[in-house]
Formats: sequence, C-alpha cells, structure tokens
Amino acid sequence: MRKTLAVLAATSALLTFAACEVPEEEDKDGDGVSSMTSEEYAKHVKIDSCAADQFGTITAKLVIKNKSKKQLSYVITAEAVNAKGERITELNGIANNVRAGQTTHTDALGMVDDNSAKFTCKIVNVETM
Repeated sequence: MRKTLAVLAATSALLTFAACEVPEEEDKDGDGVSSMTSEEYAKHVKIDSCAADQFGTITAKLVIKNKSKKQLSYVITAEAVNAKGERITELNGIANNVRAGQTTHTDALGMVDDNSAKFTCKIVNVETM
C-alpha cells in the first residue's frame, strides 16, 4: 500500500514538472531538463541527515538553495550505501517552484528490508526544470 501511494505521489509530482520552464543556461542538451554535474548540484542540494525508521523507510533530509537566477523545480536522486559501498536502496525527493535565491527543505525517501543495517546517504543526481 505504501509503495503504491509513493508511486502515485511521485507520478503526480512529475506531471507537475511538465509546465516548468528550464533556464537556457542549465538546459545543456535542449531537452527541457537540466542535469547538473556533481560539482554544480553540490552547490544547490545538501543532505542534512539520513536515517531509517522502524518500518524500513529511509529519510534523507535535504536542504535546497536555488542559486540560479530563475525559479526552478528539483528532482533529486540519492542513494543509501552499506559499509561495502553497495547501494541498498535509491531515495527520491522533489521540490517544486523554488524561487531564485530561496532555500527550501524536503525529504528524499527510500525503503529497505533491514532497517538495522549501517548505511550512509549521498546525492547521485539532480535534475532541474
């Protein structure tokens, strides 16, 4: 049930992005989506904390600072990796309509079977629209 709700929420949020305009300086291949390099997105998105609850939901608390000159929406992909460096799950977060210069907070969520496993979280990709 939870996974179904998460899929529906993500689908709804992605449909919202269809009407967003991507700044030309960030749309490198002209497809309407900006994929930033790790150096570029590190300036916009930080992980404040990352933890699993008793149900196996991993929550990465994200802080997003829009350092561009235009309003942007963000789709953030992070990962939780174990001590061996293996990805144990993917986390996804969304922040819509962040004004130029504005800071906002959002969560990136993922699920694991073993909520007692030791892990760390890191940003993998940030797309802006």
